Amino acid sequence: MLDKSKTVIKFNSEWLEKLSLKDVVFLTSKCTVAKMLEREDFKNRYTNRQSICIHEFLYPLMQGYDSVAIGADIEFGGTDQIFNVLMGRSIQRDYGQDSQLTVFFPILEGIDGKNKMSKSLGNYIGVSDEANDMYVKVMKVPDDLIIKYFTLCTDLHPDKIRKIEKNIENGGNPRNVKMDLAFEITALYHGQDEARKAQEYFETVYQKEEVPEDVEVIEVNMVSDSEGVNLIDAIAKTGNFKSRSDIRRIFTQKGAKINGEMVDDIKKISNLTSGQIVQLGKNRFYKIKIN
Repeated sequence: MLDKSKTVIKFNSEWLEKLSLKDVVFLTSKCTVAKMLEREDFKNRYTNRQSICIHEFLYPLMQGYDSVAIGADIEFGGTDQIFNVLMGRSIQRDYGQDSQLTVFFPILEGIDGKNKMSKSLGNYIGVSDEANDMYVKVMKVPDDLIIKYFTLCTDLHPDKIRKIEKNIENGGNPRNVKMDLAFEITALYHGQDEARKAQEYFETVYQKEEVPEDVEVIEVNMVSDSEGVNLIDAIAKTGNFKSRSDIRRIFTQKGAKINGEMVDDIKKISNLTSGQIVQLGKNRFYKIKIN
């Protein structure tokens, strides 16, 4: 774990934006085209006569220059970044520095089980996710990735992980094992108490299909509501959705319920009362309080 008190975050714009054309030309002189074509994706595209733009060659060079700018002693990267990280070692030597040590980690597939975890693909589990959301997301991980997630995302001892793997191989229920995984990951970022609450939430909402007890209350002003605008505004204020359009989309896609009844047209909502439960998707519940 990083010691926050000793951690300094820098943006490479601090030095890259200051490079002159002379600096960039000097940097490009430190690597040959033949060397660039050793990178797997470049090599494949060149072999298949697919275009490679010059600016694409600049990316590994600029990433390598990052190591020069901060005088890196060690760089961590995914196995998909081996070429770029090793470029840093080479360029450091050209600038008279000692070459950094390198440590590489396996790529972790996201909860879709196909692509590497990525926020842009929406298949990620964020370290800043709320405990309930984190637990629920882990439960979506495909069964064949359970052990990989235990290995890369928890601090369990390898011996214990091997026992878990044998349990699965011997017919253990993957769902139960995945609940242990979800607890471990959630506890790592939120503590065991919050992880237990998240597990109870999951069991209530997803297994028993009940409404959780600690439902968030939203205040709705129905005095002059028009086409459900005030309800949308009240839900938006929770901060759990990117925009009001996202909330409306859940309604139109038949993903919303009020007191268990599906509502697909926000315009038809006219007589909300205090105490009613609004459900958006599978795991967002709100109790209405009328102002």
